[in-house]
Amino acid sequence: MCRRKGVFKADSNIIFFGAAASFLIFFGGNLTDAFFAGITGLIIAFPWYGKISFPLFSINLIDAFVTSIASFLPSVLSINIQNDKIIIGAIMILVPGLTVVNAIRDMMSLDLLAGLIELITAVMSVLAIALGVAGGLLIFSEL
Repeated sequence: MCRRKGVFKADSNIIFFGAAASFLIFFGGNLTDAFFAGITGLIIAFPWYGKISFPLFSINLIDAFVTSIASFLPSVLSINIQNDKIIIGAIMILVPGLTVVNAIRDMMSLDLLAGLIELITAVMSVLAIALGVAGGLLIFSEL
C-alpha cells in the first residue's frame, strides 16, 4: 500500500495505523491493544529497506518478525496488553487476500498456469508471515 509513488506518506501511515487497530478491534481487543497494534502497523509501514530491493518472501518475513517483536515491547514495559491479538491485528495487513482472489479468478477463467503461480506466491507469502511470527515468538517465549 505505502510502496506506491502516488500515496502520500502521511496518508499511508494513517491507513496502516487504522487498519491494524481496526483488525484488532474486530478480533476482540480493547482500545489500549488497538493503540499498540496501530503502532506496530506504523512499524510495518516504515520503509526499512531503503533502496535495496528484496523479494516478497523476505519482505513479509522481516515485517512479520519485526511485528512480532514489537508486539511484546509494551509487556516488557509492564503494560497489561494481549500480545496475541496485537500480532493478529498487525499481520492481517500482510495477508495476501487479493492475490488469492486473483489466483482463483485466473483458474476459473481457465488460465491455470497463471492462477497456480499466483496461488503459490500467496502460499509463500503466508509461509513467510508464519515463519516471521514464529521467530519473534521463539525469542520472547522464555520471558
